[in-house]
Amino acid sequence: MDEHPNFKYLRLAKEKIRKGVDKFPNQFDLLTVISDVYRTSGNHLKSLRCAEVLIANYPHNWVGYGFAAKDLVALDEFEEAQKQIQIGLEKIPYQFYLLFIATDVYRATGDLEKSMDYAELLIIHHPEKWVGYKYLIHEAIISQQLDKARCIAEKAISKTNEDKRFFAILSDIAFALCDEEKYDKYERLIAKDSSNNIYERLNITPESIKSQLRVEYAVATHERADTRIKKPDLYIVAGFSGAGKTTFLNSSFFSIEKIFGTEEAFLNMLPVEISKFLALRRELWDNRDQSMLFSDAFTDIEFLYKQNILPRQTLLHLNITHLLLKGHPKLFGLNPLKPDDLESPQILNNYLKRFFAIPFFSKFRSISIATIDIDYDTNAERYSSRTGNKFHFSHNMKNGYKHVMQAWHDQVSHLPTIADNIIKERDGLYLIQKK
Repeated sequence: MDEHPNFKYLRLAKEKIRKGVDKFPNQFDLLTVISDVYRTSGNHLKSLRCAEVLIANYPHNWVGYGFAAKDLVALDEFEEAQKQIQIGLEKIPYQFYLLFIATDVYRATGDLEKSMDYAELLIIHHPEKWVGYKYLIHEAIISQQLDKARCIAEKAISKTNEDKRFFAILSDIAFALCDEEKYDKYERLIAKDSSNNIYERLNITPESIKSQLRVEYAVATHERADTRIKKPDLYIVAGFSGAGKTTFLNSSFFSIEKIFGTEEAFLNMLPVEISKFLALRRELWDNRDQSMLFSDAFTDIEFLYKQNILPRQTLLHLNITHLLLKGHPKLFGLNPLKPDDLESPQILNNYLKRFFAIPFFSKFRSISIATIDIDYDTNAERYSSRTGNKFHFSHNMKNGYKHVMQAWHDQVSHLPTIADNIIKERDGLYLIQKK
C-alpha cells in the first residue's frame, strides 16, 4: 500500500529539519521545531533528546524544561517530569509556560492538589492570562461545585480580555442550574461580541437553538451488580473524520429522543450560518466542561472513564477514524491499527470487538448508537474542504473504508443496544432510521 500523504509530509519534514540540525548543531529554533515534530509523530524519546540539548545549551529558557516534562509524562516518567519542572522554575521563577505545563504534569500524575496550586500561581503571577482560571473552573465543575465555578468565571472577566470565553462558560453553568434569565443574557453577550449579532439579525432566540439534553446527573460506576445505583445511559453518535457529526448534532440540538428514537424521523439541517455560529461558540471553552454542563457531546472517552459523576444522558461524539488509527493504548490496551490492517475484515472485527469489551462501557446502564452513513467520496471531499488536509483514507484505501463500516455495524449488531440507528442525508434533511 502506498504511503499516506500525511505520513509522507511528516517524514519529509523530519528529514529536512535533521539536515538543518546537522549543519547548524544546537541552533535554538531548529531544535525546538524538530522536538515538536518528533513529539507530534509520537517519538517521545527522540523529542526528549532534543529537549535535553536545549536545556544544556539554553539553561535559562523555559522551552527545554517544558518540552522535556511533556515527553517524560508521555513516557510515564512522572517523577522525572516533575523534576524538570522544578529545575526550570528554580532558574526562571513563575515563568508562565512552566507554570502552565506544571499544572498539566501534576494532574497527569494524579496530584490534583499540587496541580491546583500551580493554577493558583498562574492567577497570582499572570492574572491577565485566562488559563489559570480555566483549570480552577474545570475542577469546580467536575466536583459539582457550580456556584464556585461561576464565581471564578465572574472574577476572570474583570481580570482578562477573554470576556467571550467566560461568557460561554457562565452561560453553560446557568443552563445547568436552570437559570433561564442568565442563560439568555450570556448567550446574547456572546453573539453581540461576535462580528455580527446572529440573534438580532436572524430574529431567533438563544432558547430556540439550545441543547435539549436532560439536565440531570447520575453515578457512573463500573459495578454491574448494584442495581440500586442509578447509572447513566450512554448515547453514541459515530462517524469518520469529516462525516459531519458536529453539524448533525448541532442540527438535532442534542435531542436524544430524535436521534435515538425507534421510529424513522427527519431532521432539518441547520442553516450554514447558524451551524457555524454554534461550532465557533462551542470552541470558546473546553469540550469536557461544556459536556458536563449538558451543552455539548463528549469527545474524550478516557475522560469519561475517569469520572464518577456523569450526565444522566451521556452523549458521546465518537470519531471512528481516531479510534482505529490512534487507539487507546495506555488506558485500554488498544494499540492503533496500521493502514494495511484496514483491509482485513478479521483484524477490524477483532479490534472493534475488543473496543466494545473495554471496562468503559460497564459504567452505563444502557447503550444506544447512531452512525453517520455516507459514501467514501462524499466523506473524503468534505474532510478535505473543511480541514485543507488529505482524507485519512487515500483513494486506494476505498475498500478499507467499506470494510470498516461493515465491521462497525457487525459489532454494533451484537451489542445489547437500546437503539442501533443510521443517519443519512437527503435533500437538506437528515433521515434517521433503524439499521
